[in-house]
Amino acid sequence: MKVKEIRQALRRRYAIRSDFRKIFKEWDKNDRGEISLWNAKEMINDFGIPINFNETKALFLSSSSRKNVNSLNLAEFINLLFGDNEALKIENFKCI
Repeated sequence: MKVKEIRQALRRRYAIRSDFRKIFKEWDKNDRGEISLWNAKEMINDFGIPINFNETKALFLSSSSRKNVNSLNLAEFINLLFGDNEALKIENFKCI
């Protein structure tokens, strides 16, 4: 449930922004074309939303079609923020 609430909070935060690449670059601290679990966890915590690595991993899984995801590319990040699918897709989630 917490992961869904975090996803909704992120969507509210970016609801009126339309420059997806600029938002992505803010999160891609290493400038590698992907957002790592660590960077996402830190960004979300910086927003005042407490999140741990397992919750971050579940959040990533909710936005990707991959079964094991440790980073998000631009398309997956856009899906996280703006996708209309609310399913969390974490049936086979394993804590790290």
